[in-house]
Amino acid sequence: MRFSIDKSIIDKTTKCNLKFGCLSGDESCLCKVKLNISNNIKFIECTDTIRCNYMVPFADGNVCTCPTRKAIYRQYHM
Repeated sequence: MRFSIDKSIIDKTTKCNLKFGCLSGDESCLCKVKLNISNNIKFIECTDTIRCNYMVPFADGNVCTCPTRKAIYRQYHM
């Protein structure tokens, strides 16, 4: 299933180095959300093959700051 995300959100995702592969619907392109706080902060678990410009190390994990990834989680719960 391809994801459909509002163009205004995609336009805010200016640092995407993965050519929006997440929108293809291929779940292997998506880091797994381990913890969602206030529908705004996403603690994620990624494979070693995903090196995204929006992945930020925090404490003993990583946080996703990608506007498009956050929208996919909100709209599709993935």
